[in-house]
Amino acid sequence: MKRFTSDALVTAGSHACAAVSLLLLQAIMVRFLSRNSYGAFALAQSFVLIFESIFVPRSGEIALQLIGKAWYHEPGKVVFLTNRLRSEEMYWNLTIFGLLTFAAFLLANHFKVNPLLVVGLSLAIPFQSGFGVSKAVIIGAYKIRQQSQFEIAISILTLLAMGLGVWFLGLIGAVIGYVLVAGIKTTWAHLWANKLISNYCLADSKYKVEVKELVLHRLSAIAVWRNGCQALTNQVDVFIIGSALGNETVALYKSAKTFAAMPSRIVAPIWGAMRPRLMDAIHNDDTKRLVRLIVAPGLSLLVLGIVSYPLLRLVSPSLFGLIYTRAYLDAVKPMLILTIGGWVLTAASGWLGFVAIIVERKIITTILFTLNAAIIVIGGFFLHRNIICMAAVVCSASIITSVVAWYWLISSFQLKSGRTGY
Repeated sequence: MKRFTSDALVTAGSHACAAVSLLLLQAIMVRFLSRNSYGAFALAQSFVLIFESIFVPRSGEIALQLIGKAWYHEPGKVVFLTNRLRSEEMYWNLTIFGLLTFAAFLLANHFKVNPLLVVGLSLAIPFQSGFGVSKAVIIGAYKIRQQSQFEIAISILTLLAMGLGVWFLGLIGAVIGYVLVAGIKTTWAHLWANKLISNYCLADSKYKVEVKELVLHRLSAIAVWRNGCQALTNQVDVFIIGSALGNETVALYKSAKTFAAMPSRIVAPIWGAMRPRLMDAIHNDDTKRLVRLIVAPGLSLLVLGIVSYPLLRLVSPSLFGLIYTRAYLDAVKPMLILTIGGWVLTAASGWLGFVAIIVERKIITTILFTLNAAIIVIGGFFLHRNIICMAAVVCSASIITSVVAWYWLISSFQLKSGRTGY
């Protein structure tokens, strides 16, 4: 318990640093860029993040499942998987960069995005090739403290690179800083992962056929589909606002969305700290322990959110004005609405993606993210007349998705517990 508390605090510290760094970066951008320019950057970034979120984590998710199983028993397979997935991801990410460049110019007028900004930001996709694989190796080695220190360093580097870039070069500087950080963090993670597996035996050729089948056929398609639904969930509302209401309204909505995510980003790391324990419970088929590890923190975070929300309503106007200037105060109301949905889905239900992957029930997350995205797309199509309505749609989608996720957890593991005698 003591180690878990320590891991949770360290991980929470890294996420708190990331949240503060992001807020400071946005504070710099809104002061050195016009609202129209910042909205154009936010819209282009959302366009890129849809594709980046689909393909960059793909190999990482596959590696997390396969390397997690092989780490202690098949070291040759760990080495083979790491090298194989990295090279494969470079090929796919370069292809995605080319397609995204073409799509940027083809769809620029329809989505009102700046194609040059999209092309510049999308360079981060090939620059991050293999990052998720290296991160899976680090997780498998249970380097929680070191990983948290790494993430703190990257957060500070992002703030410095993009902040100074905006200060000296405006939008171009922000793009350069964004891509530069992507390359640095990937290189750093590669070197670290290589060091962790340097004492393992050489890759065994007997895994070649097996790994080719798993990676290229069964797992990749599922991961891409699920990540696509999740990416739409996270970014499609920004597209709807941009297409209907323009860049200045995107700037307001993006600031509201970022601020709303801060509370859940700070506390959600508890699920990251619990990953090794959840993996252990799943691999040992300990259903009681698995449910206990999920339910107790989930309900605690839900209660914490309910108790803290009145305080957020009280201080948010002053705090929001301090960070974003008074020109962005119209974003306070949608921010308060988005905070509710974000807390319920990301904090109280932050276990969903990881648990579903490890127990090989990825279809569950695919269904849930599809449901979430469908609600946002359909609701946003009819209720995009202002950012408050859009925020209400996103909040409702998050709550519905979270309720369904908890129902799945309780019902499925109750059935399993009954069959296995727990």
